[in-house]
Amino acid sequence: MGGRGRFGQDGLSMVDVTHDGTPKWWPAENCCVCRTPTRFWFTPRDVALCPPCAETATESSLPTKTEWFAAERAHAPRTFVNYDLINELATARPPAMS
Repeated sequence: MGGRGRFGQDGLSMVDVTHDGTPKWWPAENCCVCRTPTRFWFTPRDVALCPPCAETATESSLPTKTEWFAAERAHAPRTFVNYDLINELATARPPAMS
């Protein structure tokens, strides 16, 4: 892991975030608050959190990892898999042989 840092102007509204150590060319995760790509993580909840959002965030205001995943899926549903078609094909009867 990369470096740790405390961000924020006061001691009440900031959380520790840790850089994940990945290079700049590696894809970054979306911040759990503002969805900006970031390489910083709030490790107690295992969610991506950018330094500007860490300045004003409190631990209780951050989503859990499950909540964060659900929000990301809602913003960018997987379009490359047609689950309706898969379910339809899985339950379809084969044509009768004559």
